Order: sequence, then structure tokens, then C-alpha cells
Amino acid sequence: MLESPDRTERLDLDAVLSHTELVLARLISRGWTNAEIAAHLHRSCAGIRSQASTLLRRTGARSRTQLVVWMYETGHVIPGIAAGPDTPQSPQPGKGTVLRPEQTTVMSVPALRRNLITARNDLAALARLLEQPANHRPGHRDPQQ
Repeated sequence: MLESPDRTERLDLDAVLSHTELVLARLISRGWTNAEIAAHLHRSCAGIRSQASTLLRRTGARSRTQLVVWMYETGHVIPGIAAGPDTPQSPQPGKGTVLRPEQTTVMSVPALRRNLITARNDLAALARLLEQPANHRPGHRDPQQ
């Protein structure tokens, strides 16, 4: 049986997009055509086409469909939450809460994963340290001395 290819294999999940690029990517993710996006953003169709090509290059996507996959994989689009293209989305799926810009984070999902792994490793090291008898811990002084 053939294995399905990894849908994120060629995507740059660490790519960071500007606010303008994210607005465009959200509109593309909603299925809007270049002409619809151009009319909505009051720009030329050729300009939108050029920006979309740059967006595909920056994310490693080969098509608009792969760009949508990139948006989901990086957490920029959350299933079940309808928000406008300029509106940051809630990190809590199903809540539908729209966050104010000052409440949002600029970290990408891969960056959050790295931070989580670091925190998990730090907690594991702390747990190992706490499992040691108190008199064997670094910096322990015997009160009877």
C-alpha cells in the first residue's frame, strides 16, 4: 500500500509573515479569487497576483491549496472560528472569541512547540532533581554542621 506524502514536507512552517501578507493569506484561505481580493483591498489584480506569488514562495507552498494547509498547520486559520481577514483569531477552538491585537501573540505554532518542548525538558530536569534525596541535591548544606 502506498503511503500518502507528508502534506507539510516542502512547507516552511517557521516562515513569519507580515500583517499585510497574513491578510492576503486569510482571504486566499477563504477561497477568494485575485479579483475579489483586489476589489476588497482596493488594489490592482496584477498587484495581488504578485503578492500571492511572493506569499507562496515565502511559505514554500506550490499552490493556493498548499498555502491553506500552511495556514492551518501554523495556526493562522482555526477550524470552526469565523473571523475577518484583519481579525486575529482565538487560540481556543470552538470559543469563537475574537481577540484584540494587543492580546495576540506573534509567535508561530512551530515557535510555540519549541518553547513547549523546552519547558517540558526543564520540568523533567526539575522532577529528576526533586526525586534525589534532599542531602544529595546541589547546594544542600547539612544543618547539623
